[in-house]
Amino acid sequence: NVSSMEKFTDNQIYIAQNTGAAYYAMNTAEGFTLAAPSVQTNYFQYFKTLHTANPTLYGNDSGNTIRTCLTPSNANSWSSQTTVGSIEQNITGIIAAAGTPYIMKEDMPYFLDSLGAVQNNFAPELATEEAATSGKNAYVWQNKIYIPAGDQTLLESDSGVNQYLNPSDYCTELTKFSGRIQALASDHRYLFAILNAYPNVE
Repeated sequence: NVSSMEKFTDNQIYIAQNTGAAYYAMNTAEGFTLAAPSVQTNYFQYFKTLHTANPTLYGNDSGNTIRTCLTPSNANSWSSQTTVGSIEQNITGIIAAAGTPYIMKEDMPYFLDSLGAVQNNFAPELATEEAATSGKNAYVWQNKIYIPAGDQTLLESDSGVNQYLNPSDYCTELTKFSGRIQALASDHRYLFAILNAYPNVE
């Protein structure tokens, strides 16, 4: 199953197939190339391009490890593993903001500092919201980071200032509102949250 698709600066789209199968590259002519399938370092769940002076593709090849690559068309050019957090909590996504990669996990988000060291002080308050869906579909909008967590939580991080924007806090008349955030999207003016308010999606 396809688990992630990411465009890289070589004009190819890289298609991850979870951590049980090698990834594909698709060129502008819609031609597909399979990464060396016998090399397990080519098995990824999520991809994200970090646009810096040296554009880098990030991918997680297990629940708590990531690798990086400057030339993903060369399936043998991936870095060694970097461990992110505990093996007890799985990676749920990777995003990039202001030249920094953020690795979402079930307990909290992590990031890599300028030296490539893993840091966990971005939003440690989300540890109390640990869930299998926490961090999924985290989103960058207007230079702010939005992180769904737990059953109803939405955290906004604005240059290191974190605040909760939980939609359920603004729906006090809906006594049965559950409000798990399924996805986030935006236009130039608004941030949109797709909510699972059983039995409806709103």
